[in-house]
Amino acid sequence: MRLALAVTAWLGAVLITAWAWAQPEHVRVVWTEDPGHRAVVLWTTQTATASTLHWDTEPRGQASHYREQAVSTAGLRAADDAPHYVHRAAMTGLSPGELVHFRVAAEAGVSRELWFRAAPTEAAPFALLAGGDSRSDSRMRRQMNLLIRDLVADEPAILALAHGGDYIARGSSWTQWRRWLDDWDEAIGADGRVLPIIPTRGNHEGDGELYNVMFGAPGASDAEGDWFVTRIGQDFALVTLDTNVSLGGAQRAWLDATLMGLQDLRWIAVSYHRPAYPAVKSPGEALEHWVPLFEHYNIDFALESDGHVLKRTVPIRSGQPDPTGVVYLGEGGLGVPQRTPDRSRWYLEPPGMAMSSHHVQLLQVYRDKIVYSAIDPEREVMDRYEFEPRRPGQAGSPPSIQAPPVTDSPPAASVRSVLRCATAPAAPAQPALWFSLLALCLVWVRRLAPSTATRE
Repeated sequence: MRLALAVTAWLGAVLITAWAWAQPEHVRVVWTEDPGHRAVVLWTTQTATASTLHWDTEPRGQASHYREQAVSTAGLRAADDAPHYVHRAAMTGLSPGELVHFRVAAEAGVSRELWFRAAPTEAAPFALLAGGDSRSDSRMRRQMNLLIRDLVADEPAILALAHGGDYIARGSSWTQWRRWLDDWDEAIGADGRVLPIIPTRGNHEGDGELYNVMFGAPGASDAEGDWFVTRIGQDFALVTLDTNVSLGGAQRAWLDATLMGLQDLRWIAVSYHRPAYPAVKSPGEALEHWVPLFEHYNIDFALESDGHVLKRTVPIRSGQPDPTGVVYLGEGGLGVPQRTPDRSRWYLEPPGMAMSSHHVQLLQVYRDKIVYSAIDPEREVMDRYEFEPRRPGQAGSPPSIQAPPVTDSPPAASVRSVLRCATAPAAPAQPALWFSLLALCLVWVRRLAPSTATRE
């Protein structure tokens, strides 16, 4: 009998390991252009054989019950010496503001059911998370991802994470990317909610080859590189730029035309990696090539990374404090060890601020204001600021919902239940495959037990 039990345990372990090995893993959602109607889903398998993405506006359980599907591209091999392939498929025809439930069916298994909310296209309050530099410290990165998970659970109005780049230390290393993807899975909610990523390329992404594999080559259709504009709601745009290639030339021309075309919106923000007004390092080339455009087109704020500190500048115009100027937020606290900022720099003096603290940034977007909060791993609000609109925008009457007051209280009170979008759906049922495995093991026990008893 002991032999039967040992064989059964071994067989069960082998079957479960084989099942887990065969499942699509690292399932993630990427937003670039038009997230109200389109999203890109990526995942990893052990073979290059194309997989199928299934989705619907309601949970369906079995993959064959979903109304929509798309076949992925043939998997791209993540590394020459790694048996891992990255697949990509696009969801199209999404309904703005609706829940999207989905599963991935690969050659040898099906993922758990996950879901996210498509971006709204009408005037409605929503929230985003932002932050960068999640490299080098996996333990702290996981802690920040768990914080992100909990914030999203408390605040369903959070739609996506704008990541500022430097996901890992060496962008050509699949081993490091795989660890980052493992850690990002910690941000998936217990109910299967996955937070879409709006990706920005950092300097540690190197030549960008694996970065583009990981995030589906996120550049805009009219761009020559990894830059694009993400419209959310009726009056908000986030322009994502790339500080790892020429900031002049084609990218600056694209930025000029893009900002000009967004002037009818109420809110315009930009995201890029290397700071124009840094708290630690010397200014990046954005100061020369992009800041004049930011000021000319009156953007509301810039999201920066790279410095590994928490900072908020005073409003800046023409190289000096100006209440009509642009505020620069940063600089990367999603896991990387933090540095000590140079608080003597004029643009960090009060009412600006800078400190050494891991953090994620919460942007609560309303018609009449944007409330910015920087939240540390203990859920303490380390900084808060309120932006007022510079442009009238397209929206009609403001929503009846009101922004929370600007206080020093922790986010548990201000984040939770401020912008309830909808009740989260129930957690999906687990696959029935586990019961099949258990039944198979019991069959082996019954077959092996008599012969074992005879030998004893």
